[in-house]
Order: sequence, then structure tokens, then C-alpha cells
Amino acid sequence: MTTSPGLRMPWYAVVGNHDDSLLGTLPNGIADWLYLSPVKLDIPHTDPAALAIARALTTDPSQVGPMLTKLKLSGPVIPVTVDAKRAPFSPRDFVRRHFDPAVTGPGPVGHGFSSPDGPTWYTFQIAPGVLGIALDTTNNLGIAEGTIGEKQLAWLIAQLKAHPDQLVIVFSHHTSKSMTAKLPDPEEPGEKQYDGGVVVKTLTDHPNVIAWVNGHTHKNEMIPHTGPTPKQSFWEINTASHVDFPQLARIIEVADNRDGTLSLFTPLIEAASPATANPSDLSAKGLASLYRELSYNDIHRDDALLGAAADRNCELLLTHPLR
Repeated sequence: MTTSPGLRMPWYAVVGNHDDSLLGTLPNGIADWLYLSPVKLDIPHTDPAALAIARALTTDPSQVGPMLTKLKLSGPVIPVTVDAKRAPFSPRDFVRRHFDPAVTGPGPVGHGFSSPDGPTWYTFQIAPGVLGIALDTTNNLGIAEGTIGEKQLAWLIAQLKAHPDQLVIVFSHHTSKSMTAKLPDPEEPGEKQYDGGVVVKTLTDHPNVIAWVNGHTHKNEMIPHTGPTPKQSFWEINTASHVDFPQLARIIEVADNRDGTLSLFTPLIEAASPATANPSDLSAKGLASLYRELSYNDIHRDDALLGAAADRNCELLLTHPLR
């Protein structure tokens, strides 16, 4: 087996719903047999059974397991080879894997997470005077939409208060609009869950926040959030996926204009690699070709996800909150 050398640059991780639960939507534990089953369900999304499962996910997720078990017996199914390496993992397993020396690469150790058994949210220094805050917005009950628990929200507020002299960029998987889950999170028993509107209000309460960077929707979109004063405003920068179209990556640059304003530059970049992949080339250039080819063949391609011109290569202006 050939091992890819990976990227020669530090990277940080935030937890998303596809890292947190089966298919990013099913509650963990209720359908783990699917991973090691000798059959694969073959149900079109228009099938009444699929529609019933979708309804159960938002009303009573405990019913999804029995529904899937029934479909395993009634079909339609496709036979597949059992592979023990497909065994499911828990959210805690996901975090622990980031501390494996075999995958540390250029680091940092833990790739942002502070402890193998610690919280799934953290801070990191992006540059002198610029602090990054990474959130975990997933809801482990098994729904695609996100929330934030009261303990994490209190931690976020404490971090914003503790660093009044630094500009802050917040990172998460979910957008403010997709943090709409109504159900409690079993990973945070007894905790009240808060939606994206509460997070936006929290961030506008603290002038040092200049941006919230996220994904989830696979769409390029710039969303301005205006606070009570010009210094309490920030930009939400939503960027598309790297595996489906459009797959462009984004650079975010922060510039002090020395006139009481800040500029956030948000250029999208393409990989300088062939559009057709060589399966045996696992170099950085070869991996870039693979991601380009996978994106080109995306069966769910939607050009609307590219965003308008104002969602792509932008200069986003802000009043400098620390001047």
C-alpha cells in the first residue's frame, strides 16, 4: 500500500456533521450495522420510505433505526463485500485520531484540538494580534443542521472578553442560517442548545470580531452582519466544498488600512495541477489533480453555488474595532 506524503503545511480542523454522524444526518448507534453489512440500501430519494426517514430525522430520530432494519430485509438492496475497516467511529474517536503521530505531519499536534479527550472547540493564534476561535456546531442527534450548547457558548463569550486587544476570526462548519436544529444534543446532555441567531448576536456584542468563516452549504456567499455600532459589525464568509463543484479554495487576508478601517481580501484559488488525475500519483500535485477531477464529475453540480461576483474575489471593508 502506498502512503501519501500529504500537505507540507500546518492545518487545523473543525468538526462538521459528516465527521460527527452517519451520512451527516443519522443518529450514531442506531444504524451502525450498515457499516459492516453485506448489503447496501438502494432507495431513490423519491421513494416513500426515503421520505418517511427524512421526516423521522426531524421529528423522532429514534424511529430511523427500525426503518432501516426493515428496509434491510425488504429491500431494495445491493450486495457488497464486508470490510472490517468500515467500522464506525464516535466523535471522540474523531478527535483522538488527530493526535496520532502517524498523521501529525507539519502539525500542530492535535491540529487545533487541545486534548484527545478534551473539548471539540479551541483557540489558536493566526498571526500577531489576530486570534482564531474554532467552534463545534454539530448536533450529534443526527441532523444536518447545527446548534451550539450553553457550555460552549459561555466559553465563546469568555474568550471574546479575554482578548479585547486582538482581532478575532471565528471558524465553524455550519453557517448562521444552517444552525437551526431544534433537538437536544446527546453529546451535551441537559444543555440548552442555541441557534445561529444567538451566535450572531453574541459576536456583534464584541467589537473585536471581524469575521465568521464557515462552510456546510457548499456555496460561496458573503453575509454582512451589522451591529449596534460600526465597530460591532463583521462579515460572515461562507466558502464552497473542496470535493464537489465549485471546488475552489479561499485565501483570507486581513489588512490594516491605517485610516481607521480594515480590509478583508477573499480571493478564490485554483490548484496548479492537471485537470485529469493519475491514480498512482499521491504527491501534493497529484492529490490536487484528483480533487479537480472529482469536482468536475460531481453529479450534483449546481453553478449557483459559485455565488455572485460579490461572493468571490472581494475586498470587504470594516471599521477597525481597535482604533
